[in-house]
Amino acid sequence: MECGSSQGDVSDAVSKLKQETGDNILVYGSSTLVHTLMQHDLIDEYRLIVYPLILGEGERLFKDGAQKIDLEPMSATTTQKGVTLITYRKK
Repeated sequence: MECGSSQGDVSDAVSKLKQETGDNILVYGSSTLVHTLMQHDLIDEYRLIVYPLILGEGERLFKDGAQKIDLEPMSATTTQKGVTLITYRKK
């Protein structure tokens, strides 16, 4: 499915995809898309990968002024290298 470039087109397309049967919709590495989906309440589950490294710079996942979203933890796993994989879902 092709999506237009505006937020409305993306949110409409994802809303339609969510109503279809099939696998989960996953987003990798697109904070712009994630922010759009968050604004339109289209994310059911957050899968975060936390690395044991502080860069001190870079793009933030959750921007200032973002609406509060109550989450509950579903699972957490830490690898031998200290990378933590955490899954949350909306309450």
